[in-house]
Amino acid sequence: MAAWERPKTTRRYLHPPKAERMFTLWSEGKLILGEIQVADDGSGYGTLECAGLWLLHGDEQFDFRKSVCTITDDGAPIHGLTLCADDLRVELEALCDVDRCPTCFIRLRLTGNTPLRLLVRTGLEHELVFCAPDVYKSYAPDVEVWKTAPKTWRADGNVLTDGCAFVTVHTELSTAWDNTLGALVITPGNQTSDVYLAFGLDGIRTCDYDTEKARTQDFWTRELARLRLPEGIANDPERLRMTRHLTAQLLQCFCLPVGREDMLARQGGLQRRIWPWESVSVIEALTRLGDFSDYIEPVLALYFTRMWTPDGEVRPMGIGWACITASAIGSFGTYSLRAGRDFYLKYRDRAYKSFEWVRRKRAESAGIEGCTAGLFPPMRACDWREEFQCWTMTDVYNLEGLRTYVKAAEAYGDPEAPAIRAEYEDYLGVLRDTFRKFSDAESSDALLLPLTPDGDDQAQRDGFYLDIQHGPFVETGAVTERDIERVRNDVVRRGIYKNGLYGHMPYRDGNLHIWYTTFSEYYWFRTFLKLGQRARALEILEALMRYSMTTEYYMLERYADNDPYYVPWSPNASGNGRLLNMLLDYYA
Repeated sequence: MAAWERPKTTRRYLHPPKAERMFTLWSEGKLILGEIQVADDGSGYGTLECAGLWLLHGDEQFDFRKSVCTITDDGAPIHGLTLCADDLRVELEALCDVDRCPTCFIRLRLTGNTPLRLLVRTGLEHELVFCAPDVYKSYAPDVEVWKTAPKTWRADGNVLTDGCAFVTVHTELSTAWDNTLGALVITPGNQTSDVYLAFGLDGIRTCDYDTEKARTQDFWTRELARLRLPEGIANDPERLRMTRHLTAQLLQCFCLPVGREDMLARQGGLQRRIWPWESVSVIEALTRLGDFSDYIEPVLALYFTRMWTPDGEVRPMGIGWACITASAIGSFGTYSLRAGRDFYLKYRDRAYKSFEWVRRKRAESAGIEGCTAGLFPPMRACDWREEFQCWTMTDVYNLEGLRTYVKAAEAYGDPEAPAIRAEYEDYLGVLRDTFRKFSDAESSDALLLPLTPDGDDQAQRDGFYLDIQHGPFVETGAVTERDIERVRNDVVRRGIYKNGLYGHMPYRDGNLHIWYTTFSEYYWFRTFLKLGQRARALEILEALMRYSMTTEYYMLERYADNDPYYVPWSPNASGNGRLLNMLLDYYA
């Protein structure tokens, strides 16, 4: 495969926002229905079941590499897919209604003589969906996995059911149930014919496709009419189309778990967990794009109710990053600045207690031997399990949160604003002083940013700890312009930068082709804009649109420069948020 090829879309979201079901359309002609079931600790993925429908020509799968995806111009997730093989052409269009418990409606336009089989299965999602939930492999679905799975569906004419799951089929073509395969066989005629499907749970639905399509289109027209965009985006058809699709996908990541009213800002893919730091860019983007208060405010309410503890800590619904509490009050500050004083006062007391938790936690390091006082004590900074003073992540993220929180406190005359400002400035000073030790000790034009504040980070490097925090660190304000250039020189010389990307990420298995995209680039981009270096900023923006986003505007978490079908965690909510923020910054 060609090196540095643009990534390929392998799956797309169909479900509406604020739903407790996810529907995904996969490029081999597969549709998957899964529910949003979430434990407070984020556990339980391995037991989640899904229902699926897979279109086959004869009894073989279509080649997803040859499929053609189509999307709307206005951003509505009404997705098209054309599949061809032998003497069969399938033009698929699919959408969901806009209910909390949505149903998927599908139109198939068949041309040819080869029978089409609708293979239906129910089972564990991580078994039926290739490399689910994140797909950290080159995409390679295999229908043989479905063929050997238990055949639990039954047919009553053209109504297929398995427990509460159903597929209804409406067509004038000849159909027959293949009990051996567990599939409905549809035999095309000698002319192009349409087949309509309804796919869902709980209460069999018939398919009035045109009515459902109009209803869905109206909903998305209203949702995306909220966008308030700078002229550089609004007057550029490609940028406008991109922004609408990225925003629609973000909204589709907001969901309600089965049986609960908690609004979750999911991070995308098939994941049900939430990462409050990853949601920082999501909340910022939606705050800037228009009035999306009915999405943002319930998420902030979740932070300060179910996730909030009396000592002020915001506990995770998933993996416990050390920065979660500061990220929560940072997002609160970002949104409060736009929403107004009344919203700030609504959660003011709890947000301040969370600030106090951050302050107390930071103070703990002074009493721990070998720790740098004023930074957070050893904790888990991200999904990597190691616990140490990860000053280039934990403390950088904390400062990012405090920076917007103090702005809101000052804007609304909070009596504790001076104390919050003093804590932020002191924290930034510790980061600056710690960095200066390394800056002053090195006189060359390239400066390595160590992973630990004492500089002894060999154990972390030997363990392939994430080494792409340069962008977030330099953007804190703790680094002089001269040292920003020196850090960048080191990044370039060590091969962490290439073609506009700043996040090379080698693996223990020797894979040298992976780039962790949007994470470091986001902050380098903002740094370059602050310095007036728009050409460098634009290079990053264009690189992310070329290597971290598919033609259909689906962001991925990582990019493989040797494999366009390695597209993990797509769509990627924080990636969408970062790219939208960069577009807004650049065209402001």
